[in-house]
Amino acid sequence: MKASPRLLAAVERLYEVFAAYPLPRYTDPCLCCHKVGDEAFLHTKPLRNLERESLQIYAMDAILVWGNESTFKHFLPRLIELFIVQHEAYSYHVDPAILLSKFKHGNWQTWPLTEQKAVKNFLHEFWAFVLNAMPGPNDEKDDIEALLCAIAQAEDDLTPYLEQWMESGTLEAHLALSGLLLQSAVVLDSNAGRNQFWNGRDQQYRQLTQWVRSQAVTMKIEKAVDRWAETEYGAEFLAARAIVT
Repeated sequence: MKASPRLLAAVERLYEVFAAYPLPRYTDPCLCCHKVGDEAFLHTKPLRNLERESLQIYAMDAILVWGNESTFKHFLPRLIELFIVQHEAYSYHVDPAILLSKFKHGNWQTWPLTEQKAVKNFLHEFWAFVLNAMPGPNDEKDDIEALLCAIAQAEDDLTPYLEQWMESGTLEAHLALSGLLLQSAVVLDSNAGRNQFWNGRDQQYRQLTQWVRSQAVTMKIEKAVDRWAETEYGAEFLAARAIVT
């Protein structure tokens, strides 16, 4: 599924807002962890032309052991743009949870309001894009929980994203919910099989586990059964209903 016009506009807005942060002459990687040559790749092309191979190592270590908050803000739009492209191809060079955790490490909720608004707009447009993506074959299927966990690396409160999911009436959003119910350790509220990136984000994890047990989720699955029981997706929705009822 190609990125929606709204998502592409959100990425473009990131470029506009963070254009105020120029590329430093030297991005200051920790030389105990990186070679000087690693840093040189960041200067080979204009920002919009940098390839993911050039940014992969930086993306893993940004802020923690490579550069500061301002350096991250310079690269942020391109990192996000490449993340979207990777998502379309179901091939991540940098785990989404690692990439989006950089906002937390960069204390993004203390940034100027214009920057915060641009980041939050991107996160919500990306989540809308995910919810409306039709699941592919099993070997290419997105893990909806993993992507929500990635958002939780940046956001302290998942309520708006869960509400966004609840409000979506598309078949794709309902399939994302049945997939979560049938495949995720969240449903069992157990540490067995729990995504390791939830560690340190326990409040958000509790929000999700409580939400999947809510009456609202049960009703949403019931509606999916009523609407799509006679389609090829009926068996999946019936199986999901058995879990929540």
